[in-house]
Amino acid sequence: MASAVRLERARYAATPLGGLREREDWTTSRETLIAWVECGFQLVRSAERNGELTRACLADAL
Repeated sequence: MASAVRLERARYAATPLGGLREREDWTTSRETLIAWVECGFQLVRSAERNGELTRACLADAL
């Protein structure tokens, strides 16, 4: 069971993250991704919040 989970994890990581390992900034990118996961970073929620802030700033400017 544990080996099946490891295999699936490795297969998943190879797909979206495969090209990142060849980049010069891989170490920094890896540390950033780990920090986001450990702190519960939610990309969708952050994008929604950014949109809300952008709309609010535009409304204030106009």
